[in-house]
Amino acid sequence: GDAGPPVSLEMPLLASKKDNATSAAAHPISAHHNPSAVTVSHLAGPYRAPVPPSLSEVEIQELRKQTRQCMLAVGMFLSGTANTITIKAAMSTLAVGRDGGDPRPFDHPFVVAGFMFVGEISCLLVHYMTRARGCRKRYNTNVCALPAMFDISATCIMYVGLTMTTATTMQMMRGTVVFFTGLFSALFLKRRLWPFHWCALFSVCVGAAVVGYASLLVAPAEAGGASPADGEHGLWQRLRGDALVVVSQLFVATQMCIEERFVTGHDMPALLTVGCEGLWGLFGLFVLLAVLQHTPGAHGHPVEDTIDALAQIHNSPRVLAFLVANACSIAVFNAIGVTITKTASAAYRMVLDSMRTIGVWAFGLAFAGESFHPLQLVGFAFLALGAMLYNEAVALPCSAAYPSERQREEDKARLAERRLVSASR
Repeated sequence: GDAGPPVSLEMPLLASKKDNATSAAAHPISAHHNPSAVTVSHLAGPYRAPVPPSLSEVEIQELRKQTRQCMLAVGMFLSGTANTITIKAAMSTLAVGRDGGDPRPFDHPFVVAGFMFVGEISCLLVHYMTRARGCRKRYNTNVCALPAMFDISATCIMYVGLTMTTATTMQMMRGTVVFFTGLFSALFLKRRLWPFHWCALFSVCVGAAVVGYASLLVAPAEAGGASPADGEHGLWQRLRGDALVVVSQLFVATQMCIEERFVTGHDMPALLTVGCEGLWGLFGLFVLLAVLQHTPGAHGHPVEDTIDALAQIHNSPRVLAFLVANACSIAVFNAIGVTITKTASAAYRMVLDSMRTIGVWAFGLAFAGESFHPLQLVGFAFLALGAMLYNEAVALPCSAAYPSERQREEDKARLAERRLVSASR
């Protein structure tokens, strides 16, 4: 490295000849073989580690911000991945029911949905713990009732589909919500869809079709049947499961449009909105469970036997652990998601959502016995591309596909006016 200015060595050397001679006498061998070694050793003194340059306050704050963003990203990835994995794990766990006999899978999607709403209700605690001290603003939480009803429908249908398909396919098929949201926002919210929106919707359609086709190709092998009839049964079951997941996203898109139409204008905090929808959802689900308990289904059993579900939970601590873990992961995912949404870009959120799907996919291949097909990669790429195009996380090379600044301002003005009218009702 740099030895420094030469004067810094010469001045002390002339001023300390006596000390150098004393050191040479004390160490004759070192002085004889390398006279300068004594001088340098004497001048250097005890070794001191180099002091790193101090960071400015701005650099420290930026470092803390980057560290916090990384921790939030990891937390969102892990909690988002755990959402799907814990649900599928709970449904696949064998447990003895109320009639005794052999253990059987925990096939109770409506009861599982109840734990999801419990996780959403937990967001109320986070909201009241983190809100500004002294803030007593009141909100009309009744506006969350209607979106919650669609949330019940979407969640229960999706979980029924999950009993017939894999966690990876379900996670990928959830990307079709972009297609339905785009169409419904144009039909009911009167939003203009620009050419890049239509390109995004087309990409999502292609991706969903490819993923669904790949799912059907691997269905007979994953069914594990010894006869062609077992393989055919697994094929049709997989088809029904995939279709139900897609239908559930139609309800999710409706829920989003209703939230934008009736809830957004009230300027409710995001965590409060999620928690209130969880309360309304749990209340509506209790009513639905009571009805399904007395509705006959296949083989004379109720459509959803809540009593049997409670017996299986009681007999299997593992099922209970998965359900509680699912509720906790949903609470953490929503809390972190709200924080990231305030500071992150659309591209950042899209990358995190894609990583969540990859996490579920990797877990399914490694531990859940899922089969890999190259078409899954193609379908996932189209789905991710469609979501990124729609949210303008990536741009098409053609500038004509995007609105001008004046057109964007007009759209924002119309949206603000619509929210103002919604809040006044």
